[in-house]
Amino acid sequence: MEVATEAVEGDSEKNQHAEENNNAYTTSTIHFLSKGLLERYEPGLTKTKCELEELTTKQAVLIEQIHNENLKLSWSLTSEELISMFNLIRDYHRKLIDIKRNMRLLHERSSKLKRRALRLQQHKEKEIYLKNQQIQHEQSLIAGSSSNS
Repeated sequence: MEVATEAVEGDSEKNQHAEENNNAYTTSTIHFLSKGLLERYEPGLTKTKCELEELTTKQAVLIEQIHNENLKLSWSLTSEELISMFNLIRDYHRKLIDIKRNMRLLHERSSKLKRRALRLQQHKEKEIYLKNQQIQHEQSLIAGSSSNS
């Protein structure tokens, strides 16, 4: 019987130890664990909540600004004044290109005329030089023939 009594006592100790393990989380323990968990994470979560609210507010402002800019852009694209301004810009650009082309042509012509004038001047100077040489030669011949006579 003693063995049976010891076995029963051993079984009851095991059951009591199992009940203590099951009761390890009493209401006060759960309360303290919950409080500790809240104390650990609540400040960070509160800060994150405030940051998210601020971010949401800023996002709403940005969305409104983008919407306004889209309205302005769509208005300006259909604006008659803007269309006429772009047409005017295109016309002036065309005129500018024509003026540049004309200036380039005038520059080429003036360069050709300068070269031609230089050639003519050199040719004229050469003719004058040759004519002076001819006159000097004739004078030397006349002077030589008069001294011979």
